[in-house]
Amino acid sequence: KCESGFKPSATNGKYVGLFQFAPSTWVTNRKAMGADPSESLRANPEEAIKTAAFKIARDGTSAWASCVR
Repeated sequence: KCESGFKPSATNGKYVGLFQFAPSTWVTNRKAMGADPSESLRANPEEAIKTAAFKIARDGTSAWASCVR
């Protein structure tokens, strides 16, 4: 809710999707996952959730520090 208000197409400058991924963060993580790195998939809820779960498992929640309490 903190990042996008649960709106898969939410956009804030270069940040897009449920988890507001920047293009470079999206591509880096998607390639590490062995998944399609197309930036257009940032607005796909299923792909965004998978990518966020991967990033959290790998790096923790620091990318969303303003949302973590």
